Amino acid sequence: MTADHGKMIALLDELAWLAHTIELAELAFDETEYDDPPESNLRRSNEIARVWIPAGIEERDGAVDDLSGILDDLIEIRWRFDHTSEADALFYFQIGFWSHWGHHLRSLQKILHDWY
Repeated sequence: MTADHGKMIALLDELAWLAHTIELAELAFDETEYDDPPESNLRRSNEIARVWIPAGIEERDGAVDDLSGILDDLIEIRWRFDHTSEADALFYFQIGFWSHWGHHLRSLQKILHDWY
């Protein structure tokens, strides 16, 4: 395992931890109607993911799809921080964790743990 892969494993742990520390009840609900974020670029996220997935992990393991799913959602969340409000961005961060990218995160963590 390279240092970069160890850092990626640690960052996945931090992302999961952050999703559990956000207290949406403490944030004022943002009812503002914002523009929709740009369409996702899953192809680009896939290209980035291929660079970061360690050699030796088979494509069939789904690691590239898992990482690209996480990246794609986090890119949108970053856009929301830059173009909407903190409350809106944090809402999508947490709801995305529970409904989409968190599943990819847990799957990727298992794949990387088994690989290690």
